[in-house]
Amino acid sequence: MNLLDFLVAEGLHRLSWHFVTVRVAGWTVAPGNSAQFGPLRNQPCISNLMTKFRRMKIDDLLIFGSIETVYTTVANAPAGKPFHIHLMILGASEAEITEAVNASISLDLTVPIPLLVDPVPPTAEDFFRVASYAFKQPLAKKSKASVDDDGRRQSLKPAERRELIQNYGIHDWRERLILLGIRCENGPFRLLAQLSTTAQRAISSSLRKRPDGRQRQPP
Repeated sequence: MNLLDFLVAEGLHRLSWHFVTVRVAGWTVAPGNSAQFGPLRNQPCISNLMTKFRRMKIDDLLIFGSIETVYTTVANAPAGKPFHIHLMILGASEAEITEAVNASISLDLTVPIPLLVDPVPPTAEDFFRVASYAFKQPLAKKSKASVDDDGRRQSLKPAERRELIQNYGIHDWRERLILLGIRCENGPFRLLAQLSTTAQRAISSSLRKRPDGRQRQPP
């Protein structure tokens, strides 16, 4: 069972999540540098962040996500490969997420938005779109007109693709995957604790019959 299948089986896609992007100081690899970035999910700041969240003792706290990068150009000139963190977070408020990140990670203040915390729209389609984005490995290129530009996706040139692959290094997919409250070792995913009554009621409420009498079906 993959991660998305697990989330559906548990009804977790029916709850309120935040999508979080964290830009970390010193994590941008210079263009032309093909050296391996280093450990992926086992970065000290990621460990610090997970520890901070545990100490906050937030009800129904679940986290999954990954570390990734993208080949970036600005005005058609190579501008580096910013490694960054994507997380999906359940249970914590925007304020709690911001507190945990600021206490654990040195943000890259050279970028316009070093920390982005967005509520995920409450539809199955939006949940799966955002959840998939949180742990993909794109091997992609983003072209920007300026540093402040959001940019657009482009196809990688062979040399650019080779650089990204070398920066990631040889690794198992689990070496990028960040989890809290969910476990996946050599078997299927599983929750480490039972959800609260409040969360279970929210899942049950979303499964109630429609006015026409039909049961809602999972996506």
